[in-house]
Amino acid sequence: CVEGEGEESCHIRIDAGVVPGYNVSPFYDPILSKVISYSARSRGHAIRGLGSALDQYLLKGVQHNVPFVRDVLRNRDFVKGYTPTSFIGEHYPDGFSGGRLSKKETAEFAVIAREIGRKRGLLMKGPPLALANARGNYSHDGEEEEEEEVVVCMGGIFGDIYRVSSKTHDDGSVTANVTKMPKNSGSLDAGSEPEEAEEESHAIALSSL
Repeated sequence: CVEGEGEESCHIRIDAGVVPGYNVSPFYDPILSKVISYSARSRGHAIRGLGSALDQYLLKGVQHNVPFVRDVLRNRDFVKGYTPTSFIGEHYPDGFSGGRLSKKETAEFAVIAREIGRKRGLLMKGPPLALANARGNYSHDGEEEEEEEVVVCMGGIFGDIYRVSSKTHDDGSVTANVTKMPKNSGSLDAGSEPEEAEEESHAIALSSL
């Protein structure tokens, strides 16, 4: 399996040695299969290719460590090649309880959530929920006309609050500026200014969703 073309290609190999009915003993390394990535370009390219392969790797009926491996691939020390035998103990002293998004990735999720709401609004010929006062308008044919600014809550109404100013282009791509608002921002009204916005702000560009 090859991800990409030419010099951009990343070769993916899957080694497996089990068949239906096979008994996997816990007294030896219980590996069902290995996903291997190789790239002549760079270590980082191979890591990205392996991550893409794991995202598409479907496993059913057994417990597996794909989420953990996926999180390791995002670790800065692992990306740099710093992988001593103490790596897991250093980075996961309390075990693995789920991956954590970076600040930029969280901002991207806020934009995606906003886009889902926008498309729902287009189908309903108007904003589906009155969570914020948007500056954009909806035309009679259901198309958004202007840039919009809305508030997105990540983790429920008591979670982190993000102000998302986004614009959807003719090709379906989205550009947005996302600013995390302080917990004491009070109102969810997008038309009001928070008391003191955090310095965390991200410019996000997404392809067509």
